[in-house]
Amino acid sequence: MDTLYVCILGIIILLLFLSFGFYVGLALLFVGTIGVAIFTGFRQSISLMATTALHFSIDPSFVVLPIFVLMGSVAMYGGIGEAAYNSLRRLIGKLPGGLGVASIFGCAAFGTICSSSAVTAIVMSKIASPQMRRLGYEKSFAYGIVTSAGMIGMLIPPSMLAIVYALASGDSVGKLLMAGIGPGMLLSIIFSLGVVLMVKLRPSLAPTLDEEEIPFWKRLSALKDLWAIIIVGLIMIGGIYAGVFTANEAASFGVLVLLIISFSKRAITFRKIWNLLLETVATMGMVFLLMIGSKIFALFMTLAGVAQFLVNVVTAINLLPWQFLIFMMVIYLILGCFFDTFSMIMLTIPLIRPIVDYIGIDPIWFAMVAIMTIEVGLITPPIGFNVFSVQTVAESDVTLTDIFKGTMPFVLMSVISIVIVIFVPQIATFIPNTMLK
Repeated sequence: MDTLYVCILGIIILLLFLSFGFYVGLALLFVGTIGVAIFTGFRQSISLMATTALHFSIDPSFVVLPIFVLMGSVAMYGGIGEAAYNSLRRLIGKLPGGLGVASIFGCAAFGTICSSSAVTAIVMSKIASPQMRRLGYEKSFAYGIVTSAGMIGMLIPPSMLAIVYALASGDSVGKLLMAGIGPGMLLSIIFSLGVVLMVKLRPSLAPTLDEEEIPFWKRLSALKDLWAIIIVGLIMIGGIYAGVFTANEAASFGVLVLLIISFSKRAITFRKIWNLLLETVATMGMVFLLMIGSKIFALFMTLAGVAQFLVNVVTAINLLPWQFLIFMMVIYLILGCFFDTFSMIMLTIPLIRPIVDYIGIDPIWFAMVAIMTIEVGLITPPIGFNVFSVQTVAESDVTLTDIFKGTMPFVLMSVISIVIVIFVPQIATFIPNTMLK
């Protein structure tokens, strides 16, 4: 059978599985194994599946993923997100849309110790959104802010998405983690300016708070409640940047410090730790199955000649680097309407990465553009994983439609941020290029 027909048939079968609700990892594994068997034989295909699973099970570079997941869970149950939000609220709450701005920077701060966008959005929606509504914010605006700002938690290191990308592409985990700092700060600033501008144009979105005037130095002193995040974030990020820690060591240290802080505050117990460990194992079981399936499926696509075909197409079109990045941004925005973030990375990066090298694009630059664009899918319909996650913990009168309505302006702001990174690549590349190791 012609390889092109085999490839098309495999993709059609994969899409059928996904349309019937099969878990992405299982669908990729099944289609990939059958596809590889067509080219290499069934025995060889099963052997490759087994060795791939073994590789993911024993590779020490993958240890960082479950540790960062555990870190985010400890931070969530330790009350650290609430302290960060309250601190920032006292500092900048009197701005137009000040509570929204505080929520955005609270997500950025919490993102330094939580690798999950959904966890960041859930924590801040439980803390900040009800308070914003009590003070007169429109419900779609209050929940749209935190749902969208959760994306920042997946950019600011530690970023689980950056780690998964590194495992799929073979790029440096440390450099990809550091590369997220610039885009994360950019997104925080643009979201904050957007909130202030929206409130200025439509005052009904959020009233100006009539609070007692507090001297600036007293408001500034409120930042002391950020000490836990500052300590853990600076040591982890600074250690990776300076080459003192590997990503694995930084993650382990972060979990240890957060556990000590949470125990000292009596915010966590040994029983709760056991539950957190079980949650981490369950999460990583799904992630590893997805990664194993994607590796087998990528091998199937490689044997079918898809990677070389894509390189030939790009060569024939003769795209410039910025044109290719704009093209991929559009592709990922479309895919984000139908696939979750991890699936998009594991489906596309093994095939796209050779093209990035061929065109001569800085792989860190491309990675940040890809990750930022993929994250937009977290807040766009119909999938919108952050939206569904937040709706499960939102107040009873908040619907999915309300939250999607609130996130739409932030989709536009996100696209503006991505375009800025495309034309100013130093935002993503400066920090990793100055790393000592």
